[in-house]
Amino acid sequence: MLTQSIKAHHDIAFVTQHRRLFLFMLMLMSAAGLVGSDVYLPMLPELGKQLLRDPHEMQFTLGIYLLGLSLGQLMLGPLTDRFGRRKLLIGGMVIYFLASLGCAAAINYPMLLTFRFIQAMGACSGLIIGRAIVGDVYDAQQSAKRFLLFSLLLVCRQPFHRLSVVLLVIILIGQPLLSLLAYLH
Repeated sequence: MLTQSIKAHHDIAFVTQHRRLFLFMLMLMSAAGLVGSDVYLPMLPELGKQLLRDPHEMQFTLGIYLLGLSLGQLMLGPLTDRFGRRKLLIGGMVIYFLASLGCAAAINYPMLLTFRFIQAMGACSGLIIGRAIVGDVYDAQQSAKRFLLFSLLLVCRQPFHRLSVVLLVIILIGQPLLSLLAYLH
């Protein structure tokens, strides 16, 4: 599906020549959904004070975000298969950006809930379509390596991030080191 979309837009040379940049951009877009929840959490108490809501009510904004991510993924999967990945990915990221601005400008609780739901619907495009594009662009073996890299980069934000960073470094230098050793041997 992506190959057809890329050929239709004469971008196949760019993707072929800039695969690492392309992969990095996809990773950033995939992380958007997680940033929308993780970066938001420390601000929750202060945001509740600004909107005159107690902390328990403010936790619902996270729940509505996760609901939007879930429903968006269910809807987006079939849509990308039908309409292609590129337009939906770009559209989803634009929706995510605009809804994030809406969240920042929200002056009341219902407005914040609405924009958080819309923000999540846009953010899920990066999560779903980014991974689908990796499967489209790379062969099965390379896709598996890229998915592992995706996962490790997303896990680096978790409490065991030091272990993840070590594993990431091992993966990044391991293959070239093995190739060098095989050449020298």
